[in-house]
Amino acid sequence: MNTDIEKAIQVIENKITKLEQAKQTLLELFGDNVSRNLTVAPTAMTNNPRKLLRRGNATVGGRISLVSRKQTIIKLLSEKGPMSRKEIFDNSDMPMGSVAFTLNDKTKFYSKDGKWHLVGDENQVVPSTAIQDKLV
Repeated sequence: MNTDIEKAIQVIENKITKLEQAKQTLLELFGDNVSRNLTVAPTAMTNNPRKLLRRGNATVGGRISLVSRKQTIIKLLSEKGPMSRKEIFDNSDMPMGSVAFTLNDKTKFYSKDGKWHLVGDENQVVPSTAIQDKLV
């Protein structure tokens, strides 16, 4: 066998060993819950494995609709009041980028003093009608 191929195979085998060790460490730290909640369909390698990996009923690597993300943030702000972006991230199951993207909807959310609010809440500053007329 070619020495370059042998070296490549050795590198791959070393990486596999390290991944197996990392897997074992995770299982030791988090117990059987990890292995029971994560399942991969047998066709994962022939299809898109990101869409086939599931945690309970939620798809990992799949997409959650923007409407659902907005509803999640609306509910969170309704229940807990104004929050910073980090607080919204910490209190939701959404990635930070999704939180930031969702908060771009100015018809639903606005930022004041570093906190995100729902449009229409009592703290929202509404421009006077004279200013509104100039904006139109």
